[in-house]
Amino acid sequence: NVGTGFNDVPLTTSGTLNVTITAQQVVNAFRAVGYDGLFTQPTADSLSRYAGVTRMATVIGDPINVVRSGLMTENGWTWTPNLPVFIAADGVLTQTQPSVGIPVRRIGWAISATELNLDPYPIIGV
Repeated sequence: NVGTGFNDVPLTTSGTLNVTITAQQVVNAFRAVGYDGLFTQPTADSLSRYAGVTRMATVIGDPINVVRSGLMTENGWTWTPNLPVFIAADGVLTQTQPSVGIPVRRIGWAISATELNLDPYPIIGV
């Protein structure tokens, strides 16, 4: 089930658009954000509020649509296929698993160098 895209522009590979949040800080594109409108941080509390990944940047107070599950494509990405994707500080997406003792939330897998399949798992290590 593919969403209608952002700003009501039909997109055939946009992923599933599940959530609209209100930004509580300046939000960059392609970052993990929480239902609270802030970048997701690698803490149990913040990871539990994970809403999805942004496709565009926005300013404080603006609504922003996020993709929680489904496919996302970005030509600037350089993922290693078949490896998981995690959330690092300030909502940065990474394939480097967090250090021991830090809560982990895998949010997807790299399908190719430029495509992710978002499929968030529960938090591990809390």
